[in-house]
Amino acid sequence: MAKYGKGLNIEIVKAVNRGEIPERFNRMDIRGLVTRKGWSPPPPDTYINATLSNAATDAHSPTVKNYFVSVNNGYYELRDQYKRPKSISELTIGKTVDNETLCNIFKCSHQGEMRRALNTNSLVLISDHTTGIYDDLWDGQVLNYTGMGLIGDQDINFMQNKTLKESGNNNVELHLLEIYIDKKYIYRGKVKLNGEPYQDQQYDQNENYRKVWIFPLSLIETSDFKLDDSIIEKNLLLKEKKVMKLTDKQLWLRAKKNMSKNRTVTSSSTVYYRDPVISELAKRLADGVCQLCEENGPFKDKADRYFLETHHINWLANGGKDTIDNTIALCPNCHRKMHIINDIRDVKKLKALTRIFSK
Repeated sequence: MAKYGKGLNIEIVKAVNRGEIPERFNRMDIRGLVTRKGWSPPPPDTYINATLSNAATDAHSPTVKNYFVSVNNGYYELRDQYKRPKSISELTIGKTVDNETLCNIFKCSHQGEMRRALNTNSLVLISDHTTGIYDDLWDGQVLNYTGMGLIGDQDINFMQNKTLKESGNNNVELHLLEIYIDKKYIYRGKVKLNGEPYQDQQYDQNENYRKVWIFPLSLIETSDFKLDDSIIEKNLLLKEKKVMKLTDKQLWLRAKKNMSKNRTVTSSSTVYYRDPVISELAKRLADGVCQLCEENGPFKDKADRYFLETHHINWLANGGKDTIDNTIALCPNCHRKMHIINDIRDVKKLKALTRIFSK
């Protein structure tokens, strides 16, 4: 059977949200959609009926997403989680939207990470975890949000930095969205300043060290929303690929800047933030050789480097720091050994090496 667009179920969801077919639809509505799309050969009615009914029940297959709800007399509707919100009141915490939907809801610009929306009296704050190596980081329940300005020192009175600074008095609503996977905006809810903004130092787009303003934000509404662990892991892999392009000097400068306080991400389990800069630097210092058994990694990766994993000698779960003097590169076998046996002699050997590396 031919594939229709990105899959008939997905195309139906998109068509409902775009207003191309009614919110309550049946087989004939789908037949009309197929005709307008010009898909050939068109699917038979039996295929359309099966597509609708299979995606409206848990009994068919665990691999088929339940996009629809069967209403009556052959009619279906989208399940709530697949409906595109049309207003701020319909935007629930944890909802994922695209940029177009975001702009339609808030009546804001399509670009930027701080978007002032006059029509809805809102300031939309976007924390994009896909674009940079260092980004906004959660410290418990507080997000340390970097202000506006990509090059040079930031000015706290510049445009939306000022709006955010004065948000306690200007009655502007602050709405936070995060991006962990490209072009997918996760709504986290309304936020407020949790303390005074403070200055920090980061690299700008031109790789120059500069002063930035950090705005500590906390969520106003509590919810049980948690990120899926797979999203965190995908995001970490994305950052690891980016740091591989840095020079040794750039890595060392960033590693020295690394904050020693550990951070966690609220997900379906406790995920400790692992600085990709520290991880990459540990692997480069090892140069493909496991620092415990002193053998090359078991195979070469796509970058033609012997595969090694990074290990925190004093585990993060036990309060260990994500710093170069607590991070070492091991082969997968020795890595497992350290997590299962953690022999004190091995620990002493690895600590001695990190003391040498961190000088």
